[in-house]
Amino acid sequence: MSQGGLIGRYIVESCETKYTVRNLVTIGTPNNGIDFEENCHSTFEDAKKKVQETASKAKDESVDKAKEVDNKVKDSDVKK
Repeated sequence: MSQGGLIGRYIVESCETKYTVRNLVTIGTPNNGIDFEENCHSTFEDAKKKVQETASKAKDESVDKAKEVDNKVKDSDVKK
């Protein structure tokens, strides 16, 4: 996961910068968003920790959803 891409996007969207940012190009960044409510003067380590927590939560939710789908498939196979 590209943590730098998420942090960069947050800065571009939320912080006042000296220059206007017209384009932000990221590769491999999961741009479904991030739950990050810190101010623009937070440290990189604060931002990195928040990104890691968000990614871990998303992974856990994905695993739970996959297990749920797998159980539904198994249940439908049993009924046949």
